[in-house]
Amino acid sequence: MNPETIATLLEHVLILRELHSDALATLAHALPLETFKAGEVIFHQGASPDALYILI
Repeated sequence: MNPETIATLLEHVLILRELHSDALATLAHALPLETFKAGEVIFHQGASPDALYILI
């Protein structure tokens, strides 16, 4: 997925809606993209957080 598509998707994330398109583009280029298989565990309930995941 290219950064432009990611920036467009980030526009619809509630906590990011107020950001200007330039800021979203910067985020889209800076954030690491991870892919998970269906049913794969991303985190365990109660575990200490080490990241913020935005699922798109």
